[in-house]
Amino acid sequence: MKKLGVVILFLILLFLGQSYGLAETMVLTSQNTHKEQSFQHKKAGDELFKKGEIKKAAIEYIEALRLYKDYEIEELITMATRISWGGKLKESEEILREVLKKDPQNRRAILQLARVLSWQGRQIEALSMVDALLKKAPADEEALLVKANALRFLGRPDKALDLYDQILAKRDDFDARLGKAYAYGSLRIPSKLEENFKLLKPGYPYQEKDVKDLELYKKSIFNPAVLTGFSYFHDTDENEVYTYRLGFETYLKDFRVAGNYIYREGSDNLRTSYSDELIFEVGKRLTHPLWGSVSLGFSQGGKDKTFVIGGTLVKRIVSPYKISLQTFASIRIKQT
Repeated sequence: MKKLGVVILFLILLFLGQSYGLAETMVLTSQNTHKEQSFQHKKAGDELFKKGEIKKAAIEYIEALRLYKDYEIEELITMATRISWGGKLKESEEILREVLKKDPQNRRAILQLARVLSWQGRQIEALSMVDALLKKAPADEEALLVKANALRFLGRPDKALDLYDQILAKRDDFDARLGKAYAYGSLRIPSKLEENFKLLKPGYPYQEKDVKDLELYKKSIFNPAVLTGFSYFHDTDENEVYTYRLGFETYLKDFRVAGNYIYREGSDNLRTSYSDELIFEVGKRLTHPLWGSVSLGFSQGGKDKTFVIGGTLVKRIVSPYKISLQTFASIRIKQT
């Protein structure tokens, strides 16, 4: 009986050992399967990227990393970079932050994360990251470029220009030249934008697209434009104001020339009045932060009741049909 018990115990232990081994084998097999599938998705992503199908490649890389995450750090950064180029910024950010947990001083990961944050509109965070890099290496061109772009996105193209020039003083960099052209567009200096536009030399398909996008941007802000507008105001005192606007805007070299005709008609329960304004303006960028303009205009008001319409005061006069005509001119210099 005792021997039988020993035999049974031995068989139980043998069974448990085999079961554990089988379970371990199944886990390893599953892990190996996921790893193999991950490699297949990564390979597919690489092939798509070579063909220029970046958005599809990004999807493959995301799937590869869902199945298996233990790639080499440099491979992870490369995939995160391409994922960001495919428009998947949040996913790219998550990968890069995981990389920096393992290697907090990895310059390549820090730079790419700063770019991704900037593309998401988080310029202050991006600037904080690149400033830390620039403290260690003030001449780091990649960090300077990320900082310049972030400043431009923040509405400081004048500050960005200084950084673009630092890079271009050493070599003709496509991205720095592109950023410089956009900065001059933001400052409304068409001659400088055109000058840098002509110097762009795309070497890759995505750079050719960048040039086309810049050309569309240039046309959108500097081509002649006709402007129209309408607004309606009403309050609880039964005051009503209708405002109609027709204008134009164009650029002659670096001078912005604009004209506006504005008609307003206002009324309440007792009275009605109107005003006309015709305004011409010529403006020019004086320095990077300063804009100057000269305006000349004519305004007139009709009807005989004192009534404020959009800032124009029509005074009571003897005849209800008489018109008051005013001329005005102004010179403005403002910081932008």
